[in-house]
Amino acid sequence: MAQYDSFFEEHFPSSPQPNRVSFTLRKGDRLLLIGDSITEANRHSRMLETYLAVCIPELEIEVRNIGKGGETAEGFLKRIESECLKYQPTAATICYGMNDAGYLDNNLAGVNAFTTASKKIISMLKATGVRIVLASPGCIGRLPTWEFVRELNGTLDGINTTLLYIRNEAAAIAKAEQLPFVDHFWNLYRARFASAEKHGAEYAVCGADDGVHPSWAGHVVMAFGLFTALGFDGELGSFTIDLASKSAITTGDHIFKAETDNAYAFVSHRYPFCAEGQLDKDWFIRSGMTLVPFNQQFNRMTLKVTGATASRYRVAWTDDNNMLNEWHIYTREELEAGVNLADDFQRTPFSNNFHRIDDLVFQKQSVESAITWRETNAQWTESSLGEYEAERVRLLDQIKREFVPVTHHIRIEVIE
Repeated sequence: MAQYDSFFEEHFPSSPQPNRVSFTLRKGDRLLLIGDSITEANRHSRMLETYLAVCIPELEIEVRNIGKGGETAEGFLKRIESECLKYQPTAATICYGMNDAGYLDNNLAGVNAFTTASKKIISMLKATGVRIVLASPGCIGRLPTWEFVRELNGTLDGINTTLLYIRNEAAAIAKAEQLPFVDHFWNLYRARFASAEKHGAEYAVCGADDGVHPSWAGHVVMAFGLFTALGFDGELGSFTIDLASKSAITTGDHIFKAETDNAYAFVSHRYPFCAEGQLDKDWFIRSGMTLVPFNQQFNRMTLKVTGATASRYRVAWTDDNNMLNEWHIYTREELEAGVNLADDFQRTPFSNNFHRIDDLVFQKQSVESAITWRETNAQWTESSLGEYEAERVRLLDQIKREFVPVTHHIRIEVIE
């Protein structure tokens, strides 16, 4: 407990979490992701867009990532008309503060500039009817080795103190404006402690290279907070198999086809979120899922079994060609209560399709980044802009085409 207290003593948020404000994405929303390099990085932003594309595709949300490295809230005001409102967004997430802190200890001037600019951004977006989710900046996990930071004589604790001040201001703005709030600072700060206990001191939630740009695990923590604020319920469907009658019923856009030799075939029009990798390495999404209950809250694809007579069974979840060979053992009681296939199985029948779509999302958000940074390209022309926008539309269409129904099998065998 003493170690816990000393870790959190200096950077415990002085203002409480604002009351939860409900938020619902509407069918056909144009969702704009606004922020600095941590948004531009195509990590938690990519998780969000891929999740929308395959886990809740019926919403038909169009996402555009306009994150820009090095930007502050004040800097965004300079392009809010030309690179935000012109896209006619209906919903937006906003995450600034890391650069506003200036990598300085106790930078109250930076805090004040953040507050003033953020209020203006929110006012301008609200005036056009945009529904907003506001996020605080994260924390840093180590002092960046960048030369300008050394020249500023910043310290790890001092910079985090400035970021905490900005977090408190963001929370106050969210409360005053009645906006959903994502507390990236506190979520990542707690994850730093939890990850060290689970995976060791070298596990870098906030990034191994500079301590500022989170690892994949850190972006999972950020995605978890964002999904919570966006109001996702995470119920992706269920398969209830009756072993006695060799039949099944489903919920959530899944269709039972037939049973053959203890294998139950289904066709699914909704995917789980697929993540693989070692659980103790911060560069894997699946590792980040050990720090927050991502699968439990947002990735539930449930198998229930009735009519079981044996005490234990082994279960495989295979693709249409039975090419996967991952088995899990469950008791009868566990199967009757329901097990989360999306959590238990690292490789799923959806994985290939999922990763193809996820790669297309990455390509699309990379095109959006190029559009955002067009003023730095001396050879950029209006014709170039048209070509990039056409490529973005092409990738959007390809994402939709690649999202096809998946046939899969749940095989259940008695363990003698």
